[in-house]
Amino acid sequence: MTDRSNRRVEGSPATHGAGSPQIGRLGAQSAQLAGHPVIVMVQPDTHSYVGRDGHRLIGDSTEFAVREHGARPIAPPDFSFPGDPAPQWQAHLTYATDELLIHFPGGSVMYDGTMPTTANWRAAAASSRGIVMITGPIAAVSAIEPVIIGGRASWIRLPLICE
Repeated sequence: MTDRSNRRVEGSPATHGAGSPQIGRLGAQSAQLAGHPVIVMVQPDTHSYVGRDGHRLIGDSTEFAVREHGARPIAPPDFSFPGDPAPQWQAHLTYATDELLIHFPGGSVMYDGTMPTTANWRAAAASSRGIVMITGPIAAVSAIEPVIIGGRASWIRLPLICE
C-alpha cells in the first residue's frame, strides 16, 4: 500500500516550485501518444502568454515548475521520449481507486487526485520504462493536441509504481 503520510503540501506553494494556487486545480488524463502511454496534466485555470508570432512569452506555472525539475519541451513530430525515468520523482497509481499521486524531487506533492485508465493503457504502462507526463497550457482535454502540435508542451519520464 502507498505511504500516504506525505500527500499534502505544507506551507506556501511557492516553496515547492509553484507560485500559483492553480496547482491545486490540476487534473490528470491517461492517453496514448505515438504508441506511448502518457499522463497529461490538465488545468482549467492555466495561464500562458503567446506573442503575435505564436511563440510563448511566458509559460504556465505548472509547466514552469516541472521544467525546473527536469522536463523538456516536446518537439513535434519527434515523440520518442528517450531516456530513463527522472531521478527523485515519484508516481504511484492505485488501479482499484484510480488514485494518482505524483511527487516532485524532494517529496513535495505535485498531484494528488484521480486518473482513470483503460486495460490497454495499463498494459502499455507495465511494459514501458517509466511513464511520460506531459504538461503545458492544457486547459481542457480538447486542448491536448493543439498544445502539443504547437510545441507549447513539455514532457518528463517518471518512475511509476502501480498497485
